[in-house]
Amino acid sequence: MLEAIKEDSILANKKSWDAVAPRFFGRSSLPIYGPFLPTEDELHLFGDLSGKKVLEIGCGSGHSLKYMSENGASELWGIDLSDTQIETARALLSDNHTKVNLFQEAMEKNPGIPTKTTLFPNEEAGSLFPQKLIHAFIRAQALILTPTSSMLIRSSRTSSL
Repeated sequence: MLEAIKEDSILANKKSWDAVAPRFFGRSSLPIYGPFLPTEDELHLFGDLSGKKVLEIGCGSGHSLKYMSENGASELWGIDLSDTQIETARALLSDNHTKVNLFQEAMEKNPGIPTKTTLFPNEEAGSLFPQKLIHAFIRAQALILTPTSSMLIRSSRTSSL
């Protein structure tokens, strides 16, 4: 019964994101962290991305992945629950010279992401459900990250985390 409720919740969330996806095109993507905040170009929280595989959970329209590619990432991996967002990201990244792997999937599942990935969870992926987001990050860390990997959690609503 709990599994059915979880699946119903994921389907409802997916339907909602598919409906509102156009409103989030390129919104809150790197290098911007939020209003009145320093940018990634100023902070360099990711360090040198040259040759790194980068995973963004909740990749949305793909704008942050594009930024990472423009800054040297060798492989881009993105997961988003919304079909609409993944289609938009594919179109945005279609002329990219970096290898791109995009998956329409719930963030709790691993569709085949390699280890040794720099993990970048997008704040919108879980700001409405912070407990789910934290659980998904812990699961992703266990499934994907290695001791040499890194994870940067970006949130303009740190009180929700």
